[in-house]
Amino acid sequence: MEIQKISFGQFRAAEHVQFGAEICELIDGALFKEQLPQYGAYKGLHDEEWKIFKKETASMLTPELVQADRMRDKHTTGFFLAIESAQHHYQPEMEKAADRLAILLKLYKGVTKYSYNAQTASLTRMIAELQKSAAAADVDLLGLAGWVSQIDIDNNNFARLMMQRSAGNMDKMEGTMLEIRSRVDTAYFEVVKRINALIVVNGKDAYAELVKLMNERIDYYKRAVAERQTASANKKAKK
Repeated sequence: MEIQKISFGQFRAAEHVQFGAEICELIDGALFKEQLPQYGAYKGLHDEEWKIFKKETASMLTPELVQADRMRDKHTTGFFLAIESAQHHYQPEMEKAADRLAILLKLYKGVTKYSYNAQTASLTRMIAELQKSAAAADVDLLGLAGWVSQIDIDNNNFARLMMQRSAGNMDKMEGTMLEIRSRVDTAYFEVVKRINALIVVNGKDAYAELVKLMNERIDYYKRAVAERQTASANKKAKK
Protein backbone atom coordinates (compact mmCIF):
# COMPACT_ATOMS: atom_id res chain seq x y z
CA MET A 1 0.00 0.00 0.00
CA GLU A 2 1.27 3.45 -0.92
CA ILE A 3 0.14 6.82 -2.18
CA GLN A 4 -0.25 6.78 -5.95
CA LYS A 5 2.05 8.75 -8.20
CA ILE A 6 0.70 11.83 -9.93
CA SER A 7 2.08 14.36 -12.41
CA PHE A 8 0.90 17.96 -12.15
CA GLY A 9 2.16 19.08 -15.54
CA GLN A 10 -1.28 19.14 -17.16
CA PHE A 11 -3.11 20.64 -14.18
CA ARG A 12 -4.64 24.06 -14.66
CA ALA A 13 -3.95 26.62 -11.95
CA ALA A 14 -7.39 26.16 -10.39
CA GLU A 15 -7.05 22.38 -10.36
CA HIS A 16 -3.61 22.58 -8.80
CA VAL A 17 -4.73 24.93 -6.02
CA GLN A 18 -7.86 22.92 -5.28
CA PHE A 19 -5.97 19.62 -5.17
CA GLY A 20 -3.60 21.13 -2.62
CA ALA A 21 -6.47 22.43 -0.51
CA GLU A 22 -8.10 19.00 -0.38
CA ILE A 23 -4.84 17.22 0.46
CA CYS A 24 -4.12 19.71 3.27
CA GLU A 25 -7.60 19.14 4.67
CA LEU A 26 -7.03 15.38 4.72
CA ILE A 27 -3.61 15.61 6.38
CA ASP A 28 -4.86 18.14 8.93
CA GLY A 29 -7.36 15.48 10.05
CA ALA A 30 -4.75 12.71 10.33
CA LEU A 31 -3.87 11.53 13.84
CA PHE A 32 -0.20 11.08 12.91
CA LYS A 33 0.32 14.58 11.47
CA GLU A 34 3.10 15.19 14.00
CA GLN A 35 5.08 12.44 12.24
CA LEU A 36 5.18 14.59 9.10
CA PRO A 37 7.67 17.44 9.64
CA GLN A 38 7.66 18.00 5.86
CA TYR A 39 3.98 18.93 5.95
CA GLY A 40 4.59 22.38 7.45
CA ALA A 41 6.60 23.46 4.42
CA TYR A 42 3.99 22.07 2.02
CA LYS A 43 1.10 23.75 3.83
CA GLY A 44 2.92 27.09 3.92
CA LEU A 45 3.71 26.98 0.20
CA HIS A 46 0.15 25.93 -0.65
CA ASP A 47 -1.22 28.87 1.34
CA GLU A 48 1.12 31.18 -0.58
CA GLU A 49 -0.06 29.69 -3.89
CA TRP A 50 -3.69 30.14 -2.85
CA LYS A 51 -3.14 33.85 -2.10
CA ILE A 52 -1.53 34.40 -5.50
CA PHE A 53 -4.34 32.52 -7.22
CA LYS A 54 -7.05 34.59 -5.49
CA LYS A 55 -5.27 37.82 -6.41
CA GLU A 56 -4.84 36.81 -10.06
CA THR A 57 -8.44 35.62 -10.50
CA ALA A 58 -10.07 38.60 -8.75
CA SER A 59 -9.64 40.81 -11.83
CA MET A 60 -11.35 38.22 -14.01
CA LEU A 61 -14.66 38.34 -12.17
CA THR A 62 -17.75 40.21 -13.33
CA PRO A 63 -21.04 40.80 -11.47
CA GLU A 64 -22.76 38.43 -13.91
CA LEU A 65 -20.19 35.70 -13.25
CA VAL A 66 -20.43 36.11 -9.48
CA GLN A 67 -24.23 35.89 -9.62
CA ALA A 68 -24.08 32.79 -11.81
CA ASP A 69 -21.82 31.12 -9.25
CA ARG A 70 -24.18 32.08 -6.42
CA MET A 71 -27.10 30.49 -8.21
CA ARG A 72 -25.35 27.19 -8.86
CA ASP A 73 -24.16 27.15 -5.22
CA LYS A 74 -27.70 27.78 -4.01
CA HIS A 75 -29.22 24.99 -6.09
CA THR A 76 -26.40 22.53 -5.38
CA THR A 77 -26.81 23.14 -1.65
CA GLY A 78 -30.58 22.67 -1.97
CA PHE A 79 -30.08 19.37 -3.76
CA PHE A 80 -27.79 18.03 -1.05
CA LEU A 81 -30.22 19.15 1.66
CA ALA A 82 -33.08 17.40 -0.16
CA ILE A 83 -31.11 14.14 -0.14
CA GLU A 84 -30.22 14.59 3.53
CA SER A 85 -33.89 15.15 4.34
CA ALA A 86 -34.93 12.07 2.36
CA GLN A 87 -32.56 9.96 4.45
CA HIS A 88 -35.14 10.37 7.22
CA HIS A 89 -38.13 9.53 5.00
CA TYR A 90 -40.97 7.53 6.53
CA GLN A 91 -41.03 5.20 3.51
CA PRO A 92 -38.14 2.68 3.68
CA GLU A 93 -37.60 2.55 -0.09
CA MET A 94 -37.23 6.33 -0.23
CA GLU A 95 -34.80 6.32 2.69
CA LYS A 96 -32.69 3.61 1.04
CA ALA A 97 -32.60 5.51 -2.25
CA ALA A 98 -31.40 8.63 -0.44
CA ASP A 99 -28.75 6.63 1.41
CA ARG A 100 -27.42 5.24 -1.87
CA LEU A 101 -27.21 8.73 -3.38
CA ALA A 102 -25.49 10.08 -0.27
CA ILE A 103 -22.78 7.43 -0.63
CA LEU A 104 -22.37 8.20 -4.33
CA LEU A 105 -22.06 11.93 -3.65
CA LYS A 106 -19.60 11.62 -0.78
CA LEU A 107 -16.71 12.71 -3.01
CA TYR A 108 -18.55 15.93 -3.87
CA LYS A 109 -19.05 17.09 -0.30
CA GLY A 110 -18.03 20.73 -0.07
CA VAL A 111 -18.06 21.21 -3.85
CA THR A 112 -19.52 24.73 -3.49
CA LYS A 113 -16.32 25.80 -1.71
CA TYR A 114 -14.07 24.68 -4.57
CA SER A 115 -12.36 27.19 -6.82
CA TYR A 116 -14.46 28.24 -9.81
CA ASN A 117 -12.98 25.93 -12.45
CA ALA A 118 -12.62 23.01 -10.06
CA GLN A 119 -16.27 23.35 -9.09
CA THR A 120 -17.34 23.39 -12.72
CA ALA A 121 -15.42 20.19 -13.42
CA SER A 122 -16.69 18.51 -10.25
CA LEU A 123 -20.34 19.35 -10.93
CA THR A 124 -20.00 18.10 -14.51
CA ARG A 125 -18.74 14.77 -13.19
CA MET A 126 -21.39 14.66 -10.45
CA ILE A 127 -24.20 15.22 -12.95
CA ALA A 128 -22.81 12.48 -15.20
CA GLU A 129 -22.77 10.09 -12.22
CA LEU A 130 -26.38 10.98 -11.36
CA GLN A 131 -27.53 10.35 -14.93
CA LYS A 132 -26.30 6.74 -14.91
CA SER A 133 -29.10 4.18 -14.75
CA ALA A 134 -28.90 3.10 -11.09
CA ALA A 135 -28.46 6.61 -9.69
CA ALA A 136 -31.01 8.07 -12.12
CA ALA A 137 -33.62 5.61 -10.82
CA ASP A 138 -33.02 6.79 -7.26
CA VAL A 139 -33.14 10.44 -8.35
CA ASP A 140 -36.47 9.85 -10.09
CA LEU A 141 -37.88 7.93 -7.13
CA LEU A 142 -37.10 10.86 -4.83
CA GLY A 143 -38.47 13.39 -7.29
CA LEU A 144 -35.12 15.18 -7.61
CA ALA A 145 -34.64 15.08 -11.39
CA GLY A 146 -35.56 18.75 -11.61
CA TRP A 147 -32.77 19.64 -9.19
CA VAL A 148 -30.22 17.76 -11.27
CA SER A 149 -31.39 19.45 -14.46
CA GLN A 150 -31.22 22.89 -12.85
CA ILE A 151 -27.70 22.32 -11.52
CA ASP A 152 -26.66 21.24 -15.01
CA ILE A 153 -28.15 24.44 -16.47
CA ASP A 154 -26.48 26.58 -13.80
CA ASN A 155 -23.11 24.91 -14.28
CA ASN A 156 -23.18 25.22 -18.06
CA ASN A 157 -24.19 28.87 -17.77
CA PHE A 158 -21.27 29.58 -15.44
CA ALA A 159 -18.84 27.73 -17.71
CA ARG A 160 -20.06 29.75 -20.70
CA LEU A 161 -19.55 33.04 -18.87
CA MET A 162 -16.11 32.00 -17.66
CA MET A 163 -15.04 31.05 -21.18
CA GLN A 164 -16.02 34.52 -22.35
CA ARG A 165 -13.33 36.00 -20.15
CA SER A 166 -10.08 36.83 -21.87
CA ALA A 167 -7.98 33.79 -22.70
CA GLY A 168 -4.98 36.08 -22.43
CA ASN A 169 -5.73 36.73 -18.76
CA MET A 170 -5.86 33.00 -18.08
CA ASP A 171 -2.56 32.43 -19.86
CA LYS A 172 -0.96 35.24 -17.87
CA MET A 173 -2.19 33.75 -14.60
CA GLU A 174 -0.86 30.30 -15.47
CA GLY A 175 2.54 31.82 -16.20
CA THR A 176 2.58 33.87 -13.01
CA MET A 177 2.00 30.77 -10.91
CA LEU A 178 4.59 28.50 -12.52
CA GLU A 179 7.34 29.29 -10.00
CA ILE A 180 5.24 28.77 -6.87
CA ARG A 181 3.67 25.65 -8.36
CA SER A 182 7.10 24.08 -8.82
CA ARG A 183 7.95 24.69 -5.18
CA VAL A 184 4.59 23.35 -4.01
CA ASP A 185 5.07 20.20 -6.08
CA THR A 186 8.51 19.54 -4.62
CA ALA A 187 7.15 19.94 -1.08
CA TYR A 188 4.17 17.67 -1.84
CA PHE A 189 6.40 14.87 -3.09
CA GLU A 190 8.47 15.13 0.08
CA VAL A 191 5.32 14.63 2.17
CA VAL A 192 4.29 11.63 0.07
CA LYS A 193 7.78 10.14 0.32
CA ARG A 194 7.61 10.48 4.11
CA ILE A 195 4.18 8.83 4.40
CA ASN A 196 5.17 5.93 2.17
CA ALA A 197 8.35 5.46 4.23
CA LEU A 198 6.34 5.42 7.47
CA ILE A 199 4.17 2.66 6.04
CA VAL A 200 7.23 0.54 5.33
CA VAL A 201 8.67 1.10 8.80
CA ASN A 202 5.52 1.00 10.95
CA GLY A 203 3.05 -1.00 8.90
CA LYS A 204 -0.02 0.20 7.06
CA ASP A 205 -2.73 0.18 9.74
CA ALA A 206 -2.22 3.71 11.11
CA TYR A 207 -1.98 5.22 7.62
CA ALA A 208 -4.52 3.20 5.63
CA GLU A 209 -7.42 5.65 5.88
CA LEU A 210 -5.38 8.68 4.82
CA VAL A 211 -3.78 6.79 1.94
CA LYS A 212 -7.21 5.61 0.79
CA LEU A 213 -8.64 9.13 0.84
CA MET A 214 -5.60 10.66 -0.85
CA ASN A 215 -5.67 8.04 -3.60
CA GLU A 216 -9.37 8.73 -4.17
CA ARG A 217 -8.57 12.40 -4.74
CA ILE A 218 -5.61 11.55 -6.99
CA ASP A 219 -7.82 9.25 -9.09
CA TYR A 220 -10.47 11.94 -9.29
CA TYR A 221 -8.08 14.61 -10.57
CA LYS A 222 -6.41 12.25 -13.01
CA ARG A 223 -9.83 11.49 -14.53
CA ALA A 224 -10.82 15.16 -14.55
CA VAL A 225 -7.65 16.19 -16.41
CA ALA A 226 -7.99 13.30 -18.88
CA GLU A 227 -11.62 14.14 -19.60
CA ARG A 228 -10.83 17.83 -20.08
CA GLN A 229 -8.05 16.98 -22.51
CA THR A 230 -10.33 14.62 -24.43
CA ALA A 231 -13.09 17.23 -24.62
CA SER A 232 -10.58 19.83 -25.84
CA ALA A 233 -9.24 17.45 -28.49
CA ASN A 234 -12.77 16.64 -29.69
CA LYS A 235 -13.64 20.31 -29.87
CA LYS A 236 -10.58 21.04 -31.99
CA ALA A 237 -11.35 18.08 -34.26
CA LYS A 238 -14.83 19.49 -35.01
CA LYS A 239 -13.44 22.84 -36.18
